[in-house]
Amino acid sequence: MAYITLLRHGRSKADDENVFESRYDSELTSAGRLQIQSRIQEWALDPARGYDLIVTSPLRRAVSTAAVVSAHYGAPVVEEVLLNEVDAGHLSGMDKGEGMKKYPLPAFTGPYERIVAGSGESEAQLHARALLAVELILNMKKSRYLVVSHGMMLNAMLRSMFGIPIPVNRNGVYFRFADAGFMDLVYDEATHRWAVLRFVGN
Repeated sequence: MAYITLLRHGRSKADDENVFESRYDSELTSAGRLQIQSRIQEWALDPARGYDLIVTSPLRRAVSTAAVVSAHYGAPVVEEVLLNEVDAGHLSGMDKGEGMKKYPLPAFTGPYERIVAGSGESEAQLHARALLAVELILNMKKSRYLVVSHGMMLNAMLRSMFGIPIPVNRNGVYFRFADAGFMDLVYDEATHRWAVLRFVGN
């Protein structure tokens, strides 16, 4: 059995700057650090919670989140590029108003289409990467994992775990991970059975 917590990073400077984040490598804000510390205080009420390994996206907002949790639980941290947020191509780091004017969303977007002037990742690429991330983590052969990543990537991982179809034209199943939102899961390798133990989206 593998126990896995999926955790979205805390609020980042990109949120305050009103830019498209994606691969834009912004740091946590002081509010973001407080969000993570508050989450740890909540988790501390559960004496059974602990982690053998923390696997994080290498983007700074995720690495800083992982470091705060690691300082509390004493778990080692491993950075994994497969956990990076979806690549929004030319939009990354661009002001949101300017970006929507320069790269307006088409009326229909297929799952294999890179919509930002041919840059970034398609939904298919994101979900293929997510499946590889799930496989890689489970093959680390630990009992309790914390995975620190980003909203779009965490959603893609969950769809891969649960066999949920890839969204088409921004329609489909979504899990709302606000800043420091998390989901606790357990995976039974003997039966290939996933179970959600707890989901706190905000």
